[in-house]
Amino acid sequence: MQRWCTTCQSHFSGDLILHRRTNQHKLCKQASRPFCSVCKRHFRTPRKFVEHMKSPGHKQQLEQLRQEETLEEELITVDAVGCFEGEEDCEEEEKEEEEEDKDCEEEKEDCEEEEKEEEEDCEEEKECP
Repeated sequence: MQRWCTTCQSHFSGDLILHRRTNQHKLCKQASRPFCSVCKRHFRTPRKFVEHMKSPGHKQQLEQLRQEETLEEELITVDAVGCFEGEEDCEEEEKEEEEEDKDCEEEKEDCEEEEKEEEEDCEEEKECP
């Protein structure tokens, strides 16, 4: 005969007590219990959970957590602004360096052309008697 377990939301056969001792049932029961992520606590009933949410201890933990998150957000914002400013500076410096490199290459090419012309002039003078 098959029975229905409301905790596991599944059918099982056999003794109810044996079913409740299975790992599947225990995991489903644990997962279905109310849990406070702030205080990291499980509660046996929804009513106990609601009472906990209204307690001064929970509210104090919640406020402390919010303050920590606010501090982290401020640090992240400051870091992000610093990073972006640095990246812009680096990009500007890279552009300047690229322009300087282009200028240097152009000057180098000009110098090489002048040297070639001078060499050609010298060779022409040598050929002439």
